[in-house]
Amino acid sequence: MNQTSRSPLIEGFRVGVAPPPSLALRDWANENVHLPNSPEGAKYSTEAVPAHAFILDFLEDPDVREIDLLACVGFGKTALLEAWMTYIVGVNPGDTLVIGQTNQMVKDWMESRMRKTWQLSPVSAPYIPTGPERSNWKKDSVIFRHMNFFAGAANITDTQEKSMVNTAGDEAWRWDFGMIDYLRKRHHGRWNSKSLIMSQGSVEGTEWHQDAIAGKWHDLEHTCPDCGTGHVFDFANFQYETIKDGNEELDWPAIFETIRLKCPHCGIEFEDTEYNRRQWAKCKPVWNGNKHIPDRVTISASFLTVWRYKWSGIIKEWIVANEEKRAGQLEKLQNVINQRFAQFWKPPSDTPTLNTEGDPYGKAEYHNGEKWEMEDFRFLTVDVQAGHFWAVIRAWKIGGTSRLLW
Repeated sequence: MNQTSRSPLIEGFRVGVAPPPSLALRDWANENVHLPNSPEGAKYSTEAVPAHAFILDFLEDPDVREIDLLACVGFGKTALLEAWMTYIVGVNPGDTLVIGQTNQMVKDWMESRMRKTWQLSPVSAPYIPTGPERSNWKKDSVIFRHMNFFAGAANITDTQEKSMVNTAGDEAWRWDFGMIDYLRKRHHGRWNSKSLIMSQGSVEGTEWHQDAIAGKWHDLEHTCPDCGTGHVFDFANFQYETIKDGNEELDWPAIFETIRLKCPHCGIEFEDTEYNRRQWAKCKPVWNGNKHIPDRVTISASFLTVWRYKWSGIIKEWIVANEEKRAGQLEKLQNVINQRFAQFWKPPSDTPTLNTEGDPYGKAEYHNGEKWEMEDFRFLTVDVQAGHFWAVIRAWKIGGTSRLLW
């Protein structure tokens, strides 16, 4: 009896009683997932971005129900999602909802990537609806024989009236406030629910920020290839010189020659080569000790996890962003922090602060012309009103400190 001739009842029983694979999810994905449009190549491999491996471990861990992945642009979040979706369809079926930025973007992803990934995998391909069941495949949903799959935008309509085992969301930093909570409620309290929410960084105070810091926060500890000591990502470990040419313009070739990553433990400096980037991309998650909600995990993954990113390109972005900061332009600096460092941006406050902690004194002390200690200037300021005058006398010190005298 071939796959297409099985009745839904028999097929559902077969899937339900099938033993789980003996391979860990990370190894299973390397063996069974094919990615037709991925920059990593046609075959999924955790070697492309080593940090994928422990995220797959968290997805397999029965004690973890929600994973928030705060990752740099280019981390391979979509490839990671597709690997998990292939595992769900082929091995661990359960009704699933995936949420993206817009309906059109989600439909394009379904047609150009997810469908092809399912078709290429020998484990998920047999479940693709064919023949009389072809109509069960739509651009935003697939009614498999053993489970249902839905995809939509981060809006109230697409996060309602569905009861899901698995949910996933992409680029949560663009979602309206409340959408993460709506997505979480689709689990209806299921004991075996699993959620993966992925995004670059955003602004502090947003729902994405609040959700991420509520999880058991894991930074990534990168291992020095020379001394073997682990270090959490810190951009201050990158060494470079800001060099300008005779025209006072930034001399990028000269700057790139100076770039090094210095191990804070042994002091060895590493040049920006593919080999060194691959070595430093190796990492492991380390909990920062924060208070968190049980069953929830957060991972922060910077550009250092992706060996394809030349350090010179990131440092150029950083230098340019700080040059623009001097002119009051902060957009590029925020982009570096959100998209490259995978961190949250705290907007600077333009509101002046009032220092109310000065020494106590009485104005009567100065009514006979006595000078304030170290006083440099004294001004009488008069404001002419319609029927009266306002006048104040204030003493000033160089540096901006002042005292109201009258």
